[in-house]
Amino acid sequence: MTLTVKDVQILEALKRNARASVSEIARSCGLARATVKNRIQKLEDDGVITGYTVRLSTEAFQAHVSGWVLINAFATKEEDVIAAMQDMPEIRRIYTTNGKWDLSAVIIAETLQKFDQALSRLRQIDGVEETSSNLLLSSRKDN
Repeated sequence: MTLTVKDVQILEALKRNARASVSEIARSCGLARATVKNRIQKLEDDGVITGYTVRLSTEAFQAHVSGWVLINAFATKEEDVIAAMQDMPEIRRIYTTNGKWDLSAVIIAETLQKFDQALSRLRQIDGVEETSSNLLLSSRKDN
């Protein structure tokens, strides 16, 4: 799908505030409400918009322990490792990567101890060959 100028305006408005009403977006973009409603529906139907999310304040982010874990998996076990990781509630995102590491995961836990326990469980998954973890200390840009 090729994005129109209207689509880009609507997407920028949604990026600023995904909870804005269709009327608010229409006003801010100088478009008719019906146009905005139809364009958002088309963007969703075409898979351009795949969901809406919440951005947490820095204070909320710091209330938890977050980190990246880089993972090497045995080639024949990579899909099994991913499936096992998906069952771990502390693992919020899983990425496949290229280069030295096969996978990368984001772990978010309530405490450092719970982070450590999650990391330990991840390392015990059959097929995990090697890991390297990094705690996230602060967030500098959110957009």
